[in-house]
Amino acid sequence: MTELELFRGACLEALEILSSQSGSNPRIKELADQLRTVVEKEYQSKRVRGLRSIAAEINGWACEIGGRTARSVEMALAPVGIRPQNSQIHQIESIISRRRIRNDREYQALMDRVEEIYTNPSEQENVRILNGLLADYVRRRQTQG
Repeated sequence: MTELELFRGACLEALEILSSQSGSNPRIKELADQLRTVVEKEYQSKRVRGLRSIAAEINGWACEIGGRTARSVEMALAPVGIRPQNSQIHQIESIISRRRIRNDREYQALMDRVEEIYTNPSEQENVRILNGLLADYVRRRQTQG
């Protein structure tokens, strides 16, 4: 199974969970249906980055809902590396506060975050900060080896 297929499957599964556990809230079901369409368009266009962003948005949406729904969505998205938003944000805040990336795992967490927020105009300052940390890490790695 390709990365593209994994993301598509994880997104569709998570949307099904959100839709089925939304109870009588028609707005959630409507949004889930709209996102299904977007997932299929991204899949047909072979855009993993788009599917990754959608998966992160679904995760954020589930975190806001909380409870059993959030845990179920977390399990659906785990195979594609989407972690619960709260732990990811805490990790990123720790990296920013120390102003240094320590390892490849932290580097990847910042890369994932940049991919999630780079198109959002209100996040451009955060993108600038994260890109600075990423560039510094790459420079340090190049001088070490």
